[in-house]
Amino acid sequence: MNPEIKKGIKLFLLSDYEKEEAYLTEMHRTGWKLKNISYGIYTFEKCEPENVIYRLDFAEDKEKDLSCYIAMFGEYGWEYIQDVNGYSYFRKRTNRLAEEDTEIFSDSESRLAMMKNIIDKKLMPVWVIFMLILVPNFVKVMLHGFDDIPLHTVLTVIYTLLFVWYSYILIHCRMGFQKLKKKYTKT
Repeated sequence: MNPEIKKGIKLFLLSDYEKEEAYLTEMHRTGWKLKNISYGIYTFEKCEPENVIYRLDFAEDKEKDLSCYIAMFGEYGWEYIQDVNGYSYFRKRTNRLAEEDTEIFSDSESRLAMMKNIIDKKLMPVWVIFMLILVPNFVKVMLHGFDDIPLHTVLTVIYTLLFVWYSYILIHCRMGFQKLKKKYTKT
């Protein structure tokens, strides 16, 4: 095991991006710089503790010209790390920076637009797909019962469980969006 590498497993929902930023920032301040994220496994490498801030951005159109997207943030001192699930991860040294220079967004409306974009573009389509699969199977089960437990009945139970879990995530993200909306419309 390499003492210069540390791995940690964390699960952050889409609306918990600020908690994820705080986690990464704290890890860096304690001497562990983010190297990679893959399937909820965070890989850090040993570094000198320093004041660095981590920020996440979600933009669906960045794939068109990723190099320009990264260069735009680079001009403001943000170091690009990687993309995960549509999020771009950036970090920046914060020694003697003004508060506004530690934010990746120039205004509250941009931050709220990012959250709304996440919900509308990533969460809602999958929820609709679940509904399109679940409703017909549920109707079949209700009409035919659980007599011989055919495959579609088992699939309906699985889809229902996945749908409930995904609905919880969607509601959690919507509530997170509403909290952020209150927070950023006050400022």
